[in-house]
Amino acid sequence: MTVILAVAALLALGCAIILLNSRTILSFSYKNRQISGSLLVCRCGIVYDGMTGQAGIALGRFRRYFKPKAAVAPRAEIPKRVSPPKRRRRRPSLSAIVVTMRAMVIFAGRILSQVRVDEARFDLRPVIANPAVAGMAYGWTRAFYGVFPSARKIVDFSPDFGAGEGVVSGRVTFSIANRRILLSVWELLWNLPIKELVRYFFSKRGV
Repeated sequence: MTVILAVAALLALGCAIILLNSRTILSFSYKNRQISGSLLVCRCGIVYDGMTGQAGIALGRFRRYFKPKAAVAPRAEIPKRVSPPKRRRRRPSLSAIVVTMRAMVIFAGRILSQVRVDEARFDLRPVIANPAVAGMAYGWTRAFYGVFPSARKIVDFSPDFGAGEGVVSGRVTFSIANRRILLSVWELLWNLPIKELVRYFFSKRGV
């Protein structure tokens, strides 16, 4: 039994170290007028495929999508029973509301300040019917990229001449260190008026 507890403690410690040294990754992609996204922690989390409209879970390279539930026919309405008047919670004091709002704003600011943009790539390939306009647009973009070559790593604008629809696609990836999230959550809990909030959620009075 002692050996099992020791192994479990080592595994828990290892998982905690990996979690603290990893990052939470939020990514969005747009292609063919469909938006896909994922939220991963240690390569595990939730994913959404815009092409199929299905959400699922990710475990490393493994992806498991769940089919959306079929629409259920509405049931016949049942007459509602008259329920007794609800009891409402006591309102927190104005000072508690101000402190809570201030703590939430500081928390949001700290989280946003730690977010890192890991990838931002956009491909714009419009189709222009007029060959003269298409040639001028293509020449201007080549000249612009000649002066600012690094801009092409973010936005690749390549107009083309012909018929059909253009192509617009992109991908944006954000990440934040998990230890920063935990530290910000701890500071948020430290700044919140916990006693006042607990009294608000658990104490009620009549109407």
